[in-house]
Amino acid sequence: MNKTAAVACVTLMVIATPLLAQVSPTIELTVEVLDEERDAIIANALDLTKEEEETFRTVYESYRAKQLELRKRYRALITEFTKNYGTLTDEQADKIMTEWLQLDRETLELETKYYEKFRSVLPAKKAARLFQVENKLRSIVDAQLAKEIPLIP
Repeated sequence: MNKTAAVACVTLMVIATPLLAQVSPTIELTVEVLDEERDAIIANALDLTKEEEETFRTVYESYRAKQLELRKRYRALITEFTKNYGTLTDEQADKIMTEWLQLDRETLELETKYYEKFRSVLPAKKAARLFQVENKLRSIVDAQLAKEIPLIP
């Protein structure tokens, strides 16, 4: 189980959440800035035409809403980890990891589904670039989380 516990902890490092802002004000600030600037960052990266912008916006808003639903569920797992840090049992680590992997599958399903939707309103290169930008934004916070979240004792 030690391997599972270690994997669960490493996995916990990859999701941004205001809950972990208690660990570092830098994380909170980064998440806030990225959320506030996300639309401008995406628009700049995609360089959408007026026609593309109109159809893209509806699909993107739906995608973001579903992303945020998943983010809340990840947040609950992180809360469970932080609440039980130091006394985490093998059973708790296994439960967190199992749920985390399910969320990862759902995230991949969401991205796969929405890539097709974005492809219906954007050229393939722009749809692919969107997911690259989303990944880069997520990676900025992930790097900070990796520094802040301790390994399971």
